Amino acid sequence: MSISIAILSGGKSRRMGQDKGFVSFKGIPMIQHALNTVDEFDLPITIIANSDDYKALGYPVLEDEIKDKGPLGGLYTALLHASTDKVLFLPCDSPFIDRVAIERLIANSKDEAATLATQDGAIHPLFAIYSKKITNDIKSEIETGNLKVIDAIKDYKKVNYDDMDKMLFANLNTMEDLITWQQ
Repeated sequence: MSISIAILSGGKSRRMGQDKGFVSFKGIPMIQHALNTVDEFDLPITIIANSDDYKALGYPVLEDEIKDKGPLGGLYTALLHASTDKVLFLPCDSPFIDRVAIERLIANSKDEAATLATQDGAIHPLFAIYSKKITNDIKSEIETGNLKVIDAIKDYKKVNYDDMDKMLFANLNTMEDLITWQQ
């Protein structure tokens, strides 16, 4: 199975008030937490972002093909441009996702159209592996105006993370979140 990695950093960061990827968390930009984790895998890495500022990080950066469509637009862009069969997605605002979590997701992704993480009954569709085969399905959902990621994925395998730390999938969306999680 050929796989690449896409880090989703293209959001508007309305609740944070500034670009989340570059907000400092524990002394480094949030996106750097994700990059440091995925660098260990020796897989192609792309950043999905609508800001040229990300180019300074030294990785390819893709802007959304279809603007203002949220995370689904980022998924579509990454899959459309992927040179691999599958893409592992990570959000830039979840700095606690670690190598063990990524290894588990990869190990459980075989021929599925999508492999999504779950914890305590919650599905995490932005920490997932998607097959390039569903690119057109995602585009169709965007065209109909349905931008919920989970609605665009018709068939997926769940990978359970109930045995892992409850902060694994914490999203840092506000300055208050940053303060809380830095402690």
